[in-house]
Amino acid sequence: LVTRALVLGDFGSAVSLCLSAERYADAVLPAVKGGPVSSNNTQKACFEKRTAKLPDLRLFRSIVAEDLAVIVHSADLQERTEIFVVLCTFAKGDVFASLAEWLGQRLEFAGSLRRGTEGDEFRKNATLTYLAAGKLEKVVNIWIEEMSEEENTLLQVQNSGSDAASISSSGYSAHAHALQTFIEKIMVSRSATNY
Repeated sequence: LVTRALVLGDFGSAVSLCLSAERYADAVLPAVKGGPVSSNNTQKACFEKRTAKLPDLRLFRSIVAEDLAVIVHSADLQERTEIFVVLCTFAKGDVFASLAEWLGQRLEFAGSLRRGTEGDEFRKNATLTYLAAGKLEKVVNIWIEEMSEEENTLLQVQNSGSDAASISSSGYSAHAHALQTFIEKIMVSRSATNY
């Protein structure tokens, strides 16, 4: 039947027959001959039927359809590096900045839900993603949290075994050190990104 449809030039029927027989690769060829609408509809039908069995096709479908927002929105953040590489490779212009910012927001939120090394890793990745998106104001918020944490850590180290007078002065020095680190990060980032 497929051969008959092809001989008669009925590419739409040939595509339908191939799809119903789950001959997806065969369906693509007559779809191309049937024109751009036929080709797009065939791609969509193939992806819809095969994505459930082959999850990797979700990524391919998003790339082909140029719908990278689906990847940023729904991909597992354990694959954050791969998501970022896809954005760097396939996102264009302003779309890259907005998608990278969105990914950064997801990473920052995931980091706030986790504590310890895993949370720090998510926050570090959010920082890098925001920097790539050119969103220094988002990075500054993360750095303010880190400044407070650094100050608290320095105070804990300095306060172990100290008297009241040195605790007061160590509080100022811890704050000054954390603030200096914060300002240095901002200045380097502004200089590097011409923000």
